[in-house]
Amino acid sequence: MDFLLREPEVVHLQDVARLVGLIKPVGGGSLLIGLCCLAGLYFRKSTFPPIKVLFVYGGGFFMLLALIGMIWGPTALFYQLHRWVFPDGHQWFFYYQESLMSTMMMAPDMFGYIAVCLAAVSTLLATLIIMLVRNRWLVV
Repeated sequence: MDFLLREPEVVHLQDVARLVGLIKPVGGGSLLIGLCCLAGLYFRKSTFPPIKVLFVYGGGFFMLLALIGMIWGPTALFYQLHRWVFPDGHQWFFYYQESLMSTMMMAPDMFGYIAVCLAAVSTLLATLIIMLVRNRWLVV
């Protein structure tokens, strides 16, 4: 791959790989915390929060994120997140004319669509899990 990409692009992709490696445990920890919360509710014989309440909180969170994106602007938000996340001195902005990586990935335009798809799939999975647990909860 080194012969297709310039050195700064390779460094950026390594930075991204490192970031993904750091984020994976956060997802696992979140899952563990969620399961512990469900177990705590179950063993304390607490009532499961109503679906409407869960959707209000979840929808409110996504609306807040969407509002931040609309106010700040998706491109400015994308740039600011890169400034916060990637090390100083590591290039993360690449012009299409100079970068095969940016051209292939259609960055940053494609990332918005990827984020929406991830949010939709995550919401669907969370809804299915909540409904499954809640229905099982009512039976027990």
